[in-house]
Amino acid sequence: MTNSPICIVGAGAQAKYSLDTMGLLGLEAAAVIRFSTEHTEFVPDNIPVYDGGRDALDSKEFEHCAFIMARPNNREKLGLIQWAREQDRELVTLIHPKAVISHSATIGQGCLINAGAVIQPHATIGDGVMIHANVVVEHDAVVEECANLAPMAALAGWVRIGTCATVFTGARCIPGVQVGADSIIAAGATVIENIPEKSLAAGTPAVIKKSMD
Repeated sequence: MTNSPICIVGAGAQAKYSLDTMGLLGLEAAAVIRFSTEHTEFVPDNIPVYDGGRDALDSKEFEHCAFIMARPNNREKLGLIQWAREQDRELVTLIHPKAVISHSATIGQGCLINAGAVIQPHATIGDGVMIHANVVVEHDAVVEECANLAPMAALAGWVRIGTCATVFTGARCIPGVQVGADSIIAAGATVIENIPEKSLAAGTPAVIKKSMD
């Protein structure tokens, strides 16, 4: 884990998860950066809150910080992570103590993995991935950067979830299927065939409801 001060970028639900997991790991946040639509009633009084959203990151105030990119929009998070890479800034991955991670799984930078998540052998989790509570990622599955797996989503073996895709609550993917970049799998859906990029799929079996081009 980092020796640098940790700054949480965002003040929504992902920031709540981040602060909770940090507390369980014995870590403290040095600051929270708030975006214009966010509220920070949950932030402890001893943690300073800065306004300005993305623009605040260029302040000298944060030049020695490591970052948790806690933003709900997948593409926005990807942009923040790309900024961190370009600036050679450290990204923090937080894994809840009650998550189960195989020793042969690969976990990227800037991920948040919540309680009850299970990551099985030889799975690969890319940078910036958000894994909510009780998600299962089976063996050899690949979750590309800044994808979002909502609570109780389940990926069978060899599944691939594309960059910035979202698999919503309780959705399932059978072995070997692929979900394209920026696609959305609706809550409770069962994916049995490949889903192209920028598609909304729902139902059991999942069918494409619309293209999001």
